[in-house]
Amino acid sequence: MTKVKNRFEVTPMSAAFNSSRSVSVKTPNHEVKKTKQVTKLYRFGRHKYLTHGEALEIKERYEIAVSQLRDGEKLINY
Repeated sequence: MTKVKNRFEVTPMSAAFNSSRSVSVKTPNHEVKKTKQVTKLYRFGRHKYLTHGEALEIKERYEIAVSQLRDGEKLINY
């Protein structure tokens, strides 16, 4: 039995797609420290490269649209 992925779940993308940037911070004793800020990216349905908050917003819109469907109707776009 093969496991089928549910494409309507918020799933993290691979680490290679994470967004990162280096930040230099000057401390009071004039040392410069470099830190790296990494933003994990997620996907939901056909949408990719989203922050976690954006993915949750799209998921909420999708769930609202699905809940408003009548019998026999299909969701084409959300």
